[in-house]
Amino acid sequence: MCSGFFDPSLAAATLFVGIAIRFLDDYLDYQQDELLGRRTSWHYLQGAGIVYAMVALALGVRIAPSWGAALFFAAYGIGMATDPKAMLPSHLAGGMELVLASITAVIVGGWNLGLAALSLMLGLDILDDCLDLAQESRVVSVRNWASLYGRRPAVVLACLAILSSLFLAAREALWGLLWGGAFLFFSWRREGRGR
Repeated sequence: MCSGFFDPSLAAATLFVGIAIRFLDDYLDYQQDELLGRRTSWHYLQGAGIVYAMVALALGVRIAPSWGAALFFAAYGIGMATDPKAMLPSHLAGGMELVLASITAVIVGGWNLGLAALSLMLGLDILDDCLDLAQESRVVSVRNWASLYGRRPAVVLACLAILSSLFLAAREALWGLLWGGAFLFFSWRREGRGR
């Protein structure tokens, strides 16, 4: 195996887990996206997107078990952060699932990888919300970080979160930032925000 930043297995694992997260996020948001006329992976893949998400997640976790699993659980937990009081099908509040997923990310990844994954996903989620708010024609959820705290404070928080992830696990966080940034950019372009 290669060592250093250009480790192809780390790059592939991060990409596969990122694809799984994207497909699952598109599935969870498909009703809002359809209402807004957005075409996400759900529009093209429908239920098969869930199967592809499972395949991508399995590959990512197989290639880099600690990082892949920590990244997935971090994404799951951060997804619950903006609506902690909502009761979920598990009969747990979103805040409780946030805590459980965050603890799981640290257990499977260890302190550095788990906290790096949580910080990275927080930063990317906030940046995504800032991009959502920047598009005038889009209805923005009240659970949006940028609408809750303002765009500038949200960008500062996102930068701090990403920097802390880079401090904790530089190689893994850099690949996460590269792939996550690419997903955000292409999503932004697809939705017409880049015009």
